Amino acid sequence: MAHDERMLAVLNDPVLRPFLTAREELVRRRELERVMAAVAQPAIRRVLRQCRRGIAASGALDTDDIEASIVLRVLEKLESARQSEDDAVVKLDDYVARLTFNAVADLRRQSAPEWAKLKRRLRYVATADARLAAWEVPAGTLVGLTAWRDRIDARTSLQIEPAAVPLAMRDDERPGDALVALMQLANAPLPLDLVTTILAGLWRAEPGLRQLDDGFADDAPTPVAEYETREQLQIVWEEICALPLTQRAALLLNLRDAIGLNAAVLFPLTGVATFDAIAEAMEMHPEALAEIWARLPLSDLEIAETLAIGRQQVINLRKAARARLQRRIAHRQRGRGAR
Repeated sequence: MAHDERMLAVLNDPVLRPFLTAREELVRRRELERVMAAVAQPAIRRVLRQCRRGIAASGALDTDDIEASIVLRVLEKLESARQSEDDAVVKLDDYVARLTFNAVADLRRQSAPEWAKLKRRLRYVATADARLAAWEVPAGTLVGLTAWRDRIDARTSLQIEPAAVPLAMRDDERPGDALVALMQLANAPLPLDLVTTILAGLWRAEPGLRQLDDGFADDAPTPVAEYETREQLQIVWEEICALPLTQRAALLLNLRDAIGLNAAVLFPLTGVATFDAIAEAMEMHPEALAEIWARLPLSDLEIAETLAIGRQQVINLRKAARARLQRRIAHRQRGRGAR
């Protein structure tokens, strides 16, 4: 097997191997159809079902058009993955889910920008307030009390009688207290979308009724997830490489995109850094990284075991890494703006 084919086999989801290695066009087309029918399209439809409320709120009546546009993007991506290591699809199901979630999020942002701003605000509060937590599951982001972190038994609906709404939930000046009161009322984790809809109704944050502060901190899951262009990601990568080794490793092993999937994959996908360069940045052998790549982002406990340090050390290292990245990137952007 040629070097390129061997790397494609390592970097891409094993389910794609027959498609990637097919020599005949007819066989390749048949394998592509198989992958789309068995993995991609079911993943798209699963996410669209999970996001039906958000789609309805956006005003979109027909999900067929959404599905068709995502299918086209997946087909283009898989063809690129066959041609280049930099376009590898590490886990097809996750990649398709990410595309679909992002497509629905784009619809919601376009149709209800104030709702979307409130959602970002609540995500930030849930991650910044020690009493609260936000974590990712295949269906999206869940919010709950800190002790509930990583639970998956979320409530997908919550009926609240107006008379039973605690006063704390009505105070949009103290969103942390409002979220805690809502969680105590629900007695279970809630999807972030549902939390946003409930509090939007209480705080009258529907489009056109209440303007939120545009400057409120947007809780991007990681510094990487904020940037989309290759030039921007190049800056982020350079600053990551300038971090101390343990900070680099703690950050890279936990990089998350907007729905909690592996954001480190953006570096090889955009050509900013190869798979081997990512391994080298953490002083890992490429084969060792390949073994855990499909499981990224790792939990704090898994990172602690990988780095042979304590879980709290992992948290502290990643926090320090993020703070330094934000300072350094802001400094570079100001410097560019001054020229």
